[in-house]
Amino acid sequence: MDIDELSEHDLMILSLVEHLKEQEYKNIKADLPDHEKPDGIPWGNNIPKHFPDVTARKNDTFHIFEVETVDSISEDHSHHQWLAFSEFTQNTKSVFVLVVPKGYENIALDILSEKNILARIWGQD
Repeated sequence: MDIDELSEHDLMILSLVEHLKEQEYKNIKADLPDHEKPDGIPWGNNIPKHFPDVTARKNDTFHIFEVETVDSISEDHSHHQWLAFSEFTQNTKSVFVLVVPKGYENIALDILSEKNILARIWGQD
């Protein structure tokens, strides 16, 4: 994988994967070249699955991580994914973590609150 060719979004995913490894998360799957891709998350009866950026386990708890950039944090498509991941994790006693650029945590929190979506928020440099 050539790091110079990765987008800002993919660089954030790569940084997240490294952080999760350092924090001893297991079974890490990431939507990156040369990585095992996360499984799709079902939502609704006829809606296609949504694919998170990263999934991992820690202490037997399944975690879904969705990474947003400054540009993608306000997109409707992102919000649909957040809702699907949030509902899935509530129904399965797993954890949904929204990863945003440092300084954008309050913006993410406002959107989550407005749309009634439950998630943990991590700010990333």
